[in-house]
Amino acid sequence: PLTEIKLIRCDGRPIILLVEDDDMVRSVASAVLIRRGYQVLEAQDGAEALRVIAGHQGALDMVLTDVVMPGMNGEVLANRLLAERPHLLVLFMSGYLREAQLHDYPFPPKPFPPEILSRKVREVLDA
Repeated sequence: PLTEIKLIRCDGRPIILLVEDDDMVRSVASAVLIRRGYQVLEAQDGAEALRVIAGHQGALDMVLTDVVMPGMNGEVLANRLLAERPHLLVLFMSGYLREAQLHDYPFPPKPFPPEILSRKVREVLDA
C-alpha cells in the first residue's frame, strides 16, 4: 500500500528542466523545487539541457533557465525547446537586471529567496 501511495504522488507532479551554470544556485533551486513537490531534471548549460531532454522519455512542463550562460544562452535554449515543444512553459532567471528587462516572461532575479522561486514557478504553471 505504501508503494502505491508513492506512485500516485509521482504521477501528477509537474516536471521542470532546471538549467543553471552555477552549481550552488542549481543545487539550491533544485532542492527548493523538489521540496515543493516538483520533479526536476538538471543541466548546467544549454548543450547539456538538450542532451537531457533528448534522453527524457516523458512529458516536460516547464524549463527554468538562467539567461546568461556560457555557450548557448537561456533565450536561445528556450527558443530551441519551444520549436519542438510549443506547449512548454518558460521561466527565465538572472542576476542581471538588464537581461530581465529584455523579456516579457516572468523573471525572478537572482539571488532569490526560496519562496520567491516557488511562487514564480507556481504562477507560471497556473497561468
